[in-house]
Amino acid sequence: MRADDDLISETDALIRRHHRSFVARPVSPPPPPEPAPPAEDETIPLLTEVVPGSAIPPQDPAILLAPLQGELEKAFSAWLGAALPTALADAAPQIFAALTAGAHQTLLPQLLETLKNGITRQKL
Repeated sequence: MRADDDLISETDALIRRHHRSFVARPVSPPPPPEPAPPAEDETIPLLTEVVPGSAIPPQDPAILLAPLQGELEKAFSAWLGAALPTALADAAPQIFAALTAGAHQTLLPQLLETLKNGITRQKL
């Protein structure tokens, strides 16, 4: 039987090298690793726990922000005072270009038409 076992082992080795999906002798799978016990502070709460609504205090944002309202207004005003002039200076050329283009496209033809109609009426 020893020669048969050697022959099977050599055949298994040859087949493993060339065809990894086929093994003549079943190999027992390694035992699954044992899960580590959770640390005391890392426990996961059960999803079946019921928390009564009275246990959760209501959190109204207005109530929480009321003591900070003055500080928030000062911070916003300071930021706006610093950011607005720069933003307007950067946007001024685009605003001027848009107004000029709009005046040429719509306002100028309307003015010319008004002048043309006004001159025609005066001649009659």
